[in-house]
Order: sequence, then C-alpha cells, then structure tokens
Amino acid sequence: MGRMIIDQHPQNRHEVVNAVIMRSTMETALHVAAGANQAEFVEMLVNDKDIDLTFRDTNGNTAFCTAIAAGATRIAEKFLTLTKPRDYFIKTRGGQNMSPLYIASSFGQAQIASVLYKDTISNVDLEAGELFGIFFNCIHNDIYDLAIKMVEDEDIAPKLILARDTTNETALHIMSRKRPSDFTVNQVQGIWSQVSSRISRRSSTEMPALILAKNIWKRVLEENDHQYSKIRSTISYPFNLVLEAAKVGNFDLLAVLIRLCPDLIWEKDDANQTIFHFAILNRHVKIFKLMHEIGLLKSLVQLSEDENGNSILHLVAKIPHQSRLNSILGAALQMRHELLWFQEVEKIVAPSLRNKRNFDHKTPNDVFTEEHMKLTKNAEKWMKENANTCIIVATIIVTVAFPAAFSIQGEDGNKHSSSLSPVSQPSSDHISIILLVSNTIAMSFSSIAVMLFLSIMISRFTEKELLWTLPCTFVAGLSLLFISVAAMMVSFCFASFIPNGFVRIAIFTSCVQLVPITLFLYLVYPVLRDTVHSTFFSQHEFNPRNNVLQYYEM
Repeated sequence: MGRMIIDQHPQNRHEVVNAVIMRSTMETALHVAAGANQAEFVEMLVNDKDIDLTFRDTNGNTAFCTAIAAGATRIAEKFLTLTKPRDYFIKTRGGQNMSPLYIASSFGQAQIASVLYKDTISNVDLEAGELFGIFFNCIHNDIYDLAIKMVEDEDIAPKLILARDTTNETALHIMSRKRPSDFTVNQVQGIWSQVSSRISRRSSTEMPALILAKNIWKRVLEENDHQYSKIRSTISYPFNLVLEAAKVGNFDLLAVLIRLCPDLIWEKDDANQTIFHFAILNRHVKIFKLMHEIGLLKSLVQLSEDENGNSILHLVAKIPHQSRLNSILGAALQMRHELLWFQEVEKIVAPSLRNKRNFDHKTPNDVFTEEHMKLTKNAEKWMKENANTCIIVATIIVTVAFPAAFSIQGEDGNKHSSSLSPVSQPSSDHISIILLVSNTIAMSFSSIAVMLFLSIMISRFTEKELLWTLPCTFVAGLSLLFISVAAMMVSFCFASFIPNGFVRIAIFTSCVQLVPITLFLYLVYPVLRDTVHSTFFSQHEFNPRNNVLQYYEM
C-alpha cells in the first residue's frame, strides 16, 4: 500500500516520501515505521533515493534513534549497512544530544547496544559523563555482558571502577541492591558440567552479573592498594554496600567481596549490627550459615547486643517483612519456618542470653510470642480451613465407598450371565478382587484421614504443635486422602468393565473417571509438596557447610 501511494505521485516523490504524518511530534512515515518495528516497510523507504534519513522529529531524534529506542534490531542493522559511512549513524546524536549507544543502554536494548558498542568506542568522542551514563545504564538494565566488555577495556576501565552516578553510587553499590537471582550460579548445566568447569578453571556456570562483580571488585582493590581504610571509604558511601547486600540476601555477591577482602565480614552499621544480624532479621539462611566459617567473630556475634539491648535471639524473634513470609505457602508453614529460625539461632547463642531481657524488659520468647501473635492466628485459620475442606472430601469418599463394598458380591453374580467372551474384557474374578481391595483402601484411608483432620480441628495450636505435630498430621491426612481418591477412581474404572456388552463405553467412562484424580493431583499437589518439604526437609537448610567461599573462583 505504501509503495502504491508513493508511485501515484512521481512529480512530488520527495515530498511524499518525507511527508510529516504525525503533526504533534513531526514524525515522518520512516519514524513511525521504525518505531513500530515494521522492517519490510522501513527497508522499502530507506532504499528510496528520495528519502531523507537525517530528518529529525520535535525531540531531535532521527528514524535510526527511534528504531534503537524501540528495540528494532533488524532495522537498526539495516541503517548501518546503507551507502553512507557505517559510522555516520553511530555518530549522529539524537534528542538531548544523546549518542545512539546511550539511547540503547537507557532503554535496555541489550542486543542493539552490543552491536553499537565497538564502533561507538572507536569512532565517537564520548565525554566522561556520557561514558559513565552508558555504564550505569547497562547495570541498571541488566545488560551485564556489555558492562563486562567496558570493564575489560583497559582504555576506559580505570574511569569506570570508582565512578559514581547522580546519587553518588558506584557500580557495586547499584549491584548490591540487585535481585539475588541475578548472581546465583546456574545449576542447569548439571553436576558434571560444573565439575568440568572447575577443573579447567572456566566460569561457564557463572551468571554475567557475578562475573562483572568479580572484575569490578578486583580493580577496586587494586585502585585502593588493598588498604582496608581506603576500601571502606569507597564501599561505605552513600551506604554500606556490604550490609545492603546482606539485607537483600545477595549471598553470591557477598561471597565474592569477602573472598578477596575477609575484613569486610566485620562491617557494622550505627546500631552495631553485622551482615549476620541482617541475615537473621531478613531470614537469609545462606548468609547466616557463614557464621560457621568465621571463627572468633562467631563468638562476638553470639554475644553482641544492639543499642536496644537486643541479642541475635531477640532479632530472630521479630517477624520479618511480609515479602519474606510470602515466599512460603500458607500461614501454618510460614509459622513453622519462623519457629525453625528461632530454634536454630537459639542453638548458637550463649546460654546466658537465652532468657536475658532487653531494654524493654522482654525476653526473646516474649518478643517472639508478641510479634507472631497474628501469624499464629492466621496459621490456625489456614490449617482449620484446609482440614475442614479435606474432611468434606474424605466423608464423601466414605459415603460412596461403603455401600459399594457391599454391592460387589451381588454384581459378581450377574457378571457370569454376560455373553461377552473372556477375550473382550478382564476376568470377572480379577475385577471383583480389584473392586474389593480398592474400595477397602478408599474407605479405610479416607476414614483415617477424617480422624487426622478432626485432630487438627480440636488442636490447641501451640507453638510446639505448629512446629512438628500439626504439620505431620496434615501431611499424613492429605497423603491418605489422595490415596483414597485414587483408589475410588480405580474402583469406578474397573466397575465399568463389569460385563455389560459395551466395551467401548466402558473404556470411555474409565477415561472420563480419570479426570477427577488428575484434577485433584493438580490442585492438591502444590500444598502437599510444600508441606512435606517444610515438615521434613526445611531444617536441613541450616546444616553448616564448610569452606563455602572456596567455591567462588576469583
């Protein structure tokens, strides 16, 4: 359609091709098509000899800049292959005098930024401020591969390492507040691939963010001559990035920092709190387990108190932010996780501190009970509601399975009158046995499940019961309920094969009857899985691992 419109005005071709179609922004068809990532239409326009590729909209952007902002990689690469020098578009700045590379990095267009980087560094005279902006944009927008290239470039790296953005943050300050998942070692490649990588000293299993952090940190240490006083002045302003990483739970970044500068483990804030205090407050178990590797500092942390007289046992007694609780399914499992944390910290504190009062005259147990009062009520409500629902399901199964068990014998007498050959369907005797066994399992297991869930309903929901008894009872009841549902469906399926002369109908009804058990598994399995993990495996997360830091190759 665009080609037809252009060809209809051969005398005014130049005006038509370059006509402004968006009056408010002064954008031409080329701008709009580039912004909409219409590659074929853009290719037709740029190949036209009358097109003006340098036309700017009201913001001062060319179509090339618009394509970059929109992430239209194919279009941007097309511009770079035109007859003009390749670096023409790379040198042509857009709105607010921004270079194309700066635009790509600020909009988070990683692929285009990587394409532009080499030519920009070679051909464009970037001021220090713009270079810093590109670097910080890459970190903010997770373009870590390009940030690594910049740090590895000996010509510009020294300018970037200690550079600060508009909020006075260095690159490491920005990274300290990043998601921990950005740094977590990739486990997808499997154990053998990771072993091979370690033997060959390759870091193929590491995330780009972690590689970038390592490179920056090595250079920071070199720039500060490995003097702790200088290093501390760098990392402590405008906030202490080590403590910030501990708050966020950024274990991998902390491991990299501490591996090359062990003194960082002594960092404290104004309230005399270390990374371990923040790990306890925010429930970051991997950071907490580092206490087993720090020798003397472990004893100091165990005995330390903050400005309000709180020991680490008082701190773990405080309820964490709701976002930390939401990582666990259900209020009951959340409460159990809190109780586990309290128990684990209680094991390592000095006996004299276990019942010591803070400046508010509260023991750790007093603080725990007070802080978790609402969560305890929610845990009781969550478990009772689920138990009540399961009782209803189990009662229905008992109601169905009980009369079915007595009707099997009568149905068995009718089976022998069927005219179907034995080849066409299963043996009647075998069917009778399967029906008897499956109905017995369904009725017995669902009856036991009812009793287990009733015991939950009448429980007192004390902290001790929430830690072990109630979760175990809930897991047992849910497991038995699932088995009884499966047994009932098996019984129904085989009942369809009782000789009736319609084998195809029996097969169809059996398939339909498999739907409820599949749906039940889909709906109940997440709760069962999380409850089993929380009840039987979550305590193993606190098991100490020796020499964790040695796994971070530098």
